[in-house]
Amino acid sequence: KQKTAYEIGVRLVGSEMCIRDRLIPFHLQVLVCELVRCKRSLIPRLEDVDAAVEAALCHKLYFATWNERLHEVFGRADAEVARRVLTACAHPARGATSSTLQTMLAHAFPDPVERSDKQRWIMDVLENDGYLEPTSEQRWRFRSALLRRYWQRRFS
Repeated sequence: KQKTAYEIGVRLVGSEMCIRDRLIPFHLQVLVCELVRCKRSLIPRLEDVDAAVEAALCHKLYFATWNERLHEVFGRADAEVARRVLTACAHPARGATSSTLQTMLAHAFPDPVERSDKQRWIMDVLENDGYLEPTSEQRWRFRSALLRRYWQRRFS
């Protein structure tokens, strides 16, 4: 029986990553390379995918660019704020609410106007660079579940 694209997609995103999460092409390439490296069978099982995900997460080089990019775009001080925003968005799978992020940013930016402007700018950059996406529930979540898991392990 030939597999459908949906069935293959479900396997490739793994047991913890649901199909609605979009895999960034590079992350898809990383997972396929790790699956080939594990190469237990012709058609990957969920256990194979989970092992490939774990192997990919162990290679910091695959994800280092995402962290380095923050410093390039934001500069030192705002890069740290952006890392805190990403860490806040990484913990709940559904992402962080805008109000949670506002509260978190209040420590760094006491002035409400400055805080609102900074939040808008930081979220715009993080969305346009592919880190986060807004949800219909007024939340911000990671665009890639794989990047989210890396962020949880590295910065939490």
